[in-house]
Amino acid sequence: MSLFARFRKKKQPLMSKQAEQEPYWLLCTDERDCREPVWEQIQSAVREAGDGYATFVPLSYVYTDKAIETLQTIVDNQCYRIEALAPVHAAEHGQRFVINDLSEEKTLSLFNEFFSTNNLPVFTAGQLKNCENPIRALT
Repeated sequence: MSLFARFRKKKQPLMSKQAEQEPYWLLCTDERDCREPVWEQIQSAVREAGDGYATFVPLSYVYTDKAIETLQTIVDNQCYRIEALAPVHAAEHGQRFVINDLSEEKTLSLFNEFFSTNNLPVFTAGQLKNCENPIRALT
């Protein structure tokens, strides 16, 4: 064995594409990213955003064929805004479907529904369904 061969890093086997693309939840905050969060962590992150610790909290269900892959909230002056984002492979990719002027309770309710059902019926194929607030598709 040569001198350089001793110090050469061993190649790590690559993960299979199937393993890389299994669906999983991802919660991001200003301080940390949490893979496979529990509801209490999501609830805490949304509440902390309202308390001014973070202003942007996305929750994603990655590698799925759902219409909505990411639900995120943006908080400004105790006023919550929800944005739903389509996955990369969807025709709606690049658009944000928005509901403005939500309370913390309504925001938590939408996050809970998205997290528990892997779906959000309020946003269906870019259309607003059974919601009081207007929706805008921003590009």
